[in-house]
Amino acid sequence: MIGFTRRTGLSLLLLLGLLASTVSFAQEAPEEEPEGPAVAAVVNGDPVYVGEVDAGVTDTLKLRQLNREGLEHARAGMLRDIINKRLIEQALEKQGGYVDSAAIDKAMKKLESNLKNKRMTLENFAAQRNVRPETARHELGWPMIWNKYLERNLADELELYFNEHHKDLDGTTVRASHILLRPETAKETKAQVLERAEKIREQIESKKLTFAEAAEKYSIGPSRHQGGDLGFVPRYGVMAEDFSKAAFALDKGEISQPVTTNFGTHLITVTDIKPGSRQWTEIIPQIQSLASKQMFDKLAAEQRATAKIEYTGKSAYFKAGTEDLVMPKGAKP
Repeated sequence: MIGFTRRTGLSLLLLLGLLASTVSFAQEAPEEEPEGPAVAAVVNGDPVYVGEVDAGVTDTLKLRQLNREGLEHARAGMLRDIINKRLIEQALEKQGGYVDSAAIDKAMKKLESNLKNKRMTLENFAAQRNVRPETARHELGWPMIWNKYLERNLADELELYFNEHHKDLDGTTVRASHILLRPETAKETKAQVLERAEKIREQIESKKLTFAEAAEKYSIGPSRHQGGDLGFVPRYGVMAEDFSKAAFALDKGEISQPVTTNFGTHLITVTDIKPGSRQWTEIIPQIQSLASKQMFDKLAAEQRATAKIEYTGKSAYFKAGTEDLVMPKGAKP
């Protein structure tokens, strides 16, 4: 069964893998405070530690280098994922039948045995990661709990998910054109680029320019000489996800709102659509992955509606329901 463990929880293997880098990681982590490890947020009374966030970011980024804002954005995203995981864990524990305490105990004993072979206790390991020992129980228990939930509920969602997203999954391709914008000067901000995109969109909508004419005039992409035409593209695997998602949401002839990707800011239109004929039974693994993510997001959103989540400001986070980044208290620009 395809689970969701890579993004939202550390397996025993990953926990053990941290043993080799614990000392060097601990040098980068916030210093332990007199009352204990620094807390990033409290979720219905259950603390999430800054050390958990940093460990998750370290595992996700590997050797990738980010600027300060990018790193804090990654930390905020990781904190959000851990909070969502905690909320679902709490909800499934209340429902009963998903938490196998004996299996988690067994995994904890295996972890402690491996630590002992490294002449380290669980308490030492937790302290070097700037967390509490019980954090390991969350990290080891989560994939077991979530996979058990998927085993019981995912199969019923597959065909439904396919029917709801058939255009994305049945092999449909769309012929997309775009206008690509980037800052024209070092001083031009992202907000100003978006404002330029909006004005260009208004010119097209008011028939002052066709989309192809606007692409020739304003786009910096090589496709500008073809009116922005990119040819037929599938939903996944070719274009940036935000671009593809926006393109496949359009009807023929419709123009998107400005879309931002790592390549810049885009205006997108679809000039043709070729429907696909693939059936859901042909792509079960792909649907399992997508449907399980949707189930995770839905469960988390339901729990957030009534949850008490308190941020300490010791780690970056997003304002509720937004992608607006809140930097840690005392952080320098």
